[in-house]
Amino acid sequence: GEWKMNKMEGIGTYTFASGDKYVGEYNNDKREGIGTYTYANENKYVGKWKDDKQDGQGTFTFASGEKYVGEFKDGKKNGEGTEFFFEGTKYVGEFRDDKYHGQGTFTNSSGAKYIGEFKNGKRDGFGVYYDTIDEEALQRNIHDVEDCDDFNDNYICDDDEEDDGDNNNNHEEDLDEYNEREN
Repeated sequence: GEWKMNKMEGIGTYTFASGDKYVGEYNNDKREGIGTYTYANENKYVGKWKDDKQDGQGTFTFASGEKYVGEFKDGKKNGEGTEFFFEGTKYVGEFRDDKYHGQGTFTNSSGAKYIGEFKNGKRDGFGVYYDTIDEEALQRNIHDVEDCDDFNDNYICDDDEEDDGDNNNNHEEDLDEYNEREN
């Protein structure tokens, strides 16, 4: 690479004794600007550097296939980012010092989801947890409000009676009752 006053300057490549390798920009003998750091264990960081540390937008990919895409500060995940895990789990939100911190959404591989506040890597504060939904059971219980005369306490159509033949589709009272239960 380039040198200035006996220091790395500009674009260059440095291979460490450990097998790690950096290809990118240097300033005053430090990684500074855009660069790619490939670890001997096949982990890889591609992004911005400042004062020899990951700093700014970047992508860190683990050899396992897990990945973080987002902001770094002083070599740690800080700011907005998305973390993808190999089994399909992901976190989208704020980080502080490599931990979930602030607003975020954590979705596991089965589809269950937590949307809310995190503090030091743990759910803390206001949040909502959505469990997985049995789509088949849900489909069995979905009915057009116009076709249902009676809803049970779980808001599922409980219309066991035969159609009375009026076919006027005027179920305003049922709809009002359903809406009252929703509120």
